[in-house]
Amino acid sequence: MRSRKSRLVLFLGGNGICDRGLALALGGIRAVGLNATDTKCIGLILSHPDRTMTAGELAEKTGLTTGAITHILDRLGRRRFIKSVRDIGDRRKVFVQVRPESLEPPLRKYEEIGKAYTALAEDLSEDELAVICDTERATAISAQQLAHVVKGWRDRSASKRQIQTNLAQGGTRQSR
Repeated sequence: MRSRKSRLVLFLGGNGICDRGLALALGGIRAVGLNATDTKCIGLILSHPDRTMTAGELAEKTGLTTGAITHILDRLGRRRFIKSVRDIGDRRKVFVQVRPESLEPPLRKYEEIGKAYTALAEDLSEDELAVICDTERATAISAQQLAHVVKGWRDRSASKRQIQTNLAQGGTRQSR
């Protein structure tokens, strides 16, 4: 069984679980004009252990196409919320990082809410914290599984379109 202190750390954002601090920060980002998908992508990048991700990784995590992710990343880049960083070992590989300075205005705006949330967490029993953290963990797993299912639907749909195109062109049912 985890200690009360470790449950509080989980509840308040440790290890990417029950990340209420991040949720508050992202609420602040919405206040500066970004939409929910932009906010989700920023949150995914920030929650990654290296705080960097490739467009392909973001597409996989969100269930969106790589084209849609490219559009989102272009928009975030123009608004200076992210920057691109080339992989040192493979210059063809590009990672995106959130610019920390882009988060400062919304974070300041929501600092009071964060303090109130911390006070609320301190009043919860260990059992209450356990239930909340377990629920958040299950929700995160469900979201990952849903993204995987959506990606499978998209892949099957693309495969069917390729087969139809091949047949229309007098080819075989095999897709490339």
